[in-house]
Amino acid sequence: MMKYLLLIIGLGVTTFNTFCQSTPTRTTRYSISAGVGFVHYFNTLRIGADVVDENSLGFNGRIMWEPEHRLALGFESGYYTFYSASRITPSGSTARVSLAAVPILLTIRMRVYKNFFVSTGTGVTILTSEANVLGSLAENSQTSFATFQATALYLKPIGKHFKIGGEFKYLNVAKTEDSVMALNALVAYQF
Repeated sequence: MMKYLLLIIGLGVTTFNTFCQSTPTRTTRYSISAGVGFVHYFNTLRIGADVVDENSLGFNGRIMWEPEHRLALGFESGYYTFYSASRITPSGSTARVSLAAVPILLTIRMRVYKNFFVSTGTGVTILTSEANVLGSLAENSQTSFATFQATALYLKPIGKHFKIGGEFKYLNVAKTEDSVMALNALVAYQF
């Protein structure tokens, strides 16, 4: 009889503790971030390499799904001018060429330490080249399906939902064998 009484009391205490626990906290979050910063092109040109402007301004944005674990999954895109060049032609007019990229990437991010993250991603890139010579404009666009990026970033919380930080990014487009590195300032909103 005593065994049954102890069993009933034990079950009662366990059930009471289960119902008295606080409501679970939300463990899945989403974040949206935007960045702007310095972009440097690793010059692989064979013709005109000495007249290329290898530095430019780049923009990126991403949306991430952040479950309770260290890994987050999301999409990233941006706009990077790989290079631009201008030169005076023998006729006295200015010739200009440029190559810009818009990557669309599936990104995996991992929290390494408190506010420090590393990420990698792969996807497609739309490359747009433009040449303006003797007043005639030629544009071309192509798609690369083999794009890779690796990023190290630091995000510091500045309130309940906002974070600011910086990132160092390496982006490689295999189709044209072009690479850039970017150093961006970021603003993120977590909800």
